[in-house]
Parts: sequence; structure tokens; C-alpha cells
Amino acid sequence: MVTAKEVAAVAALARLELDPGELERMARELSSILEHVRVLQNVRVPNENVSGDVIEWPAPLRDDVPGADPLQFPVRELSKDWQNGFFTVPRLAALDQDSAP
Repeated sequence: MVTAKEVAAVAALARLELDPGELERMARELSSILEHVRVLQNVRVPNENVSGDVIEWPAPLRDDVPGADPLQFPVRELSKDWQNGFFTVPRLAALDQDSAP
């Protein structure tokens, strides 16, 4: 069973402030969850393949190379204007007006 003191210790590590009522409620809820997990661990399931029509085929692996995935086409084709590796867009008209209040 999880105690309020244990919940308080974990809350302190997570930098959470819980009032005494919350500590007690969390302790009860965590204890209930852990008890449910204990029940599930004791369930005996027949040794059968329950995957149905799933094909046991490992997914292909790709090289572990850092960086972005390659694109189908160059990024510069996404914009009409491309300059020095950046998209260029028209200046906002609001920036051309006087900004006096």
C-alpha cells in the first residue's frame, strides 16, 4: 500500500505542492492502481497465438543517421522566392506605416 508520506516524497521530487487531502487521495488511487496490476499479473492465459491474422514480419530498419529525413524534392521548390537557404516573403504593409500611436 502506498502511503501519503511516499506520495509526498515523490511530489517533492516532481516539485509539486499537494495539500494533505490530495496526498491521501493520491495514496489511495496509487494503491488501487498497483493492486489492479497485481491482479493482472496473476491472470493465467492459455499459451495460444492470439494475434489472429497478423504476420510476424519485422519492420525494415533504416540507418541510424542524425538529421532530417530526405525529401522527395528540394525544399526551395516550396517557395517562389528562396535566398541563401531561406524562404523570402513580402514585407508586411503594416510595417511600412508609421507606428505612432
